[in-house]
Amino acid sequence: MRTEEDILLAEEFFNHDLGNKKALRDGFTEQIEINQGEKEYASNTAQTHEYARKAWNAEKEIKRLESAAKAVLNSEAEKNLDIRESIEDSLEELESSMEAYGKNVKTSYKASDHTVETHPCTGRMIYNLLDNSIEHGNRDEIELLINEYGSGLEISVEDNGDTDFEELMPGTLDKKQYQGTGTYLIDHLLQKTGIGIEDTETGYNVKIPRK
Repeated sequence: MRTEEDILLAEEFFNHDLGNKKALRDGFTEQIEINQGEKEYASNTAQTHEYARKAWNAEKEIKRLESAAKAVLNSEAEKNLDIRESIEDSLEELESSMEAYGKNVKTSYKASDHTVETHPCTGRMIYNLLDNSIEHGNRDEIELLINEYGSGLEISVEDNGDTDFEELMPGTLDKKQYQGTGTYLIDHLLQKTGIGIEDTETGYNVKIPRK
């Protein structure tokens, strides 16, 4: 059974670029190789042992995060999610980014009920999409509208961004093509859920079934 701790670990995976930990691992490994020089083995010193320990710990952390994230992504369990609340929480978390990029997000909520039953990582997908709009959108004021459609909710975002969501159709990306953990999350959720993303002339729409 999926636990709250599992969800938090998966969110940690998606919120932090694993490249940071890989850089630590590779950096300490490189230091060992520098100390080794032309010799067959690195010198048996306290510093070499410390570098090896830190490189190994970084590698274990990478495996732990990847394993936890995979467990949640493969889960069939669903959770009730208030999309409006998720958006507001994401924007609060992204305040420093909006300030850094000189952006503002104008929200409009027109649905009578903003709750859906969806994959537990959907909230983080919304965060990553908004983060992408703030960083790569080409307008100072991003407009976000939530409305109802048929059997679910539609999030319409106008950011004049350059992201081509036609390239993010379910299962079309190889792991080596992911530009970041956000793309990894989006691609996997499109494969596992009825969520859809489509390009518009001024941004994109996200359609999330209620169940």
